[in-house]
Amino acid sequence: MDTSSPAVFVNAELLKMYIGRRVRSSASNAKMKVIGIADGNQSIRAEISTDLGENFDVVAYDGLCQLANGKHRNLFL
Repeated sequence: MDTSSPAVFVNAELLKMYIGRRVRSSASNAKMKVIGIADGNQSIRAEISTDLGENFDVVAYDGLCQLANGKHRNLFL
């Protein structure tokens, strides 16, 4: 795993806290994972995108974002 440029797990609520930083997010309506630079409250300049398919659980991803930015932050890059 490349840890030289980590991407913080974010959802729409957390994105505004990381403007100018590299983030990893999933768009719930498009079922896509995007890694890139947060450049606005609701915008990411994509570097990498991946189709997650129809079975992607957005509720579980939202929970992951809360853990990765909360009390278990030290477990994530």
